Amino acid sequence: MNRIQMFLWRTVVCTVGLLAWPLAAEDSGIPALLLNAERYQTAGGSESGTSPHEEKTFQLKHKGSKASLDSQFSLRERYARLHRQQADLEVLRADLADALEKNQELTRLTTEHQQQTTALREEVKLLTARASWLTPAEKLTTPQMQEAYAAGVSLGNNVVEVQQQQAALGVVTDRQVLLSGVIDAVLGQTRLEPEALHQAMLAAELNAKNALENTLARQKKAGEAYIAEFSKQQGSKYSPAGFWYRIDYAGDAGIPATAVVDLVVKEMLTDGTVIQDMDDNGAALSQPLAQYPPLFREAIGLLKNHGSMQLVVPASLAYGDEGYLPKVLPGTTMVYHLRIAEISSIKEEQSKPL
Repeated sequence: MNRIQMFLWRTVVCTVGLLAWPLAAEDSGIPALLLNAERYQTAGGSESGTSPHEEKTFQLKHKGSKASLDSQFSLRERYARLHRQQADLEVLRADLADALEKNQELTRLTTEHQQQTTALREEVKLLTARASWLTPAEKLTTPQMQEAYAAGVSLGNNVVEVQQQQAALGVVTDRQVLLSGVIDAVLGQTRLEPEALHQAMLAAELNAKNALENTLARQKKAGEAYIAEFSKQQGSKYSPAGFWYRIDYAGDAGIPATAVVDLVVKEMLTDGTVIQDMDDNGAALSQPLAQYPPLFREAIGLLKNHGSMQLVVPASLAYGDEGYLPKVLPGTTMVYHLRIAEISSIKEEQSKPL
């Protein structure tokens, strides 16, 4: 076949191929896809579809993503469980710390109880041993035994009085220990070494001295303040005898120097505390005017019969630096309400039936 024949053959083949291709839509008036849908879909399937290899790869990736999600969910659940366990652990730790603290307190209380029990047992032994020399009541039958017992009671009263006086000054002592010291001194069996006992006595004396000085300073200051206020009150006057007074009622008749005066007194502290009230007790002191102490004799001289007055008396004219313990502290300014109940002559008093 020459070149001309070959060219013609190729031209024919190409023409036949073109004739076999579907006509365009504008040629038939029908969309080509409707006429050749199978051809187009088959031809395009390999371009727009998914190959088996790609489908398998997608499935593997999908399975991998699901496994990853499952793994993440499992980790979150484990983390939440771990968080709850940590919270429970903290609660257990707090409970353990509280239990340990309570156990320590219980141990301390147990130790203290054991120590107290031991001390009480020793005290019981000591008291039992000392009780052997106490005199039972049935033996106090003879005059000699009763007199000896009375002397002991008098000594005990003095000890109690001293203790009360010191307590009023702020020096407090344990009565049981004090009694133990008295008993040991009587028996000659002191439980302190001589030097320790001497030092303790010196310390006790120093404490009592300091307490007295502090009390005097405090009472002096309070008394001065009260007198300053009283002196400003209407009708208040100062007596050359050293006290302040205010007459509430002057009275109705003069009092002779030889008269017997029935006097009623109310004694108080500057804070209003009543020490003695003769009116409440239904009592009156009746004696010649000359026999009254200078302070009250001076005050009575300012009144007439049935008169009344109020006195403010500094400590120097009252109980002084000694006081009247335990009721009146040393250095205390006193307040008195005086009322003359009645006066009479000495002859009248002598003529009264006994």
